Amino acid sequence: MRVATFKSKEYSLIPPGKAINFEEAFVFCRNDRVTKYYGIVYGKALVEGKLVYAPRGRSTNILPLKCGT
Repeated sequence: MRVATFKSKEYSLIPPGKAINFEEAFVFCRNDRVTKYYGIVYGKALVEGKLVYAPRGRSTNILPLKCGT
């Protein structure tokens, strides 16, 4: 079940190997049922005049929280 959708700001330039952390997401808890939340990310970039899409990725550190859906 999708809880929420968030979009990060667009960056004009990100150096190779630079990590981007998205920590602005916020959703109110509905109950105290333990639920495992994770994020899905994808991106696109203009490389030498061509639009290149990065494959979708998922959180590697999934934490159970007492914040059920």
